[in-house]
Amino acid sequence: MEDVIIPYKLDTGSQMDILPLKDYENIRAKKRIIKNSVKLEAYNNQSIPCVGMTRLSLTLKHKTYKVMFAVVDTDNIALLGKKHLYSPRIGETNRCYKQSRN
Repeated sequence: MEDVIIPYKLDTGSQMDILPLKDYENIRAKKRIIKNSVKLEAYNNQSIPCVGMTRLSLTLKHKTYKVMFAVVDTDNIALLGKKHLYSPRIGETNRCYKQSRN
């Protein structure tokens, strides 16, 4: 993402793309975080603190996409939500992967 390798997981249960704040802070070209009142919950109903939203360039198999991420204040790994699993925009790019480095 934005010329930084960030490990991520595909999460078929996630409705949002999630980027931990620690990973956002490693991105050289800082993109603006738009504050919002999105309330996020984990599968176990635990609240996830959302800092805001940001749009980043995501490169998968030499193709680049603009993706909106919820920036969260947790130590978890970045997640790409279920919309990317069978997305015609991203297509077959991720279908077979649980984790990728770009």
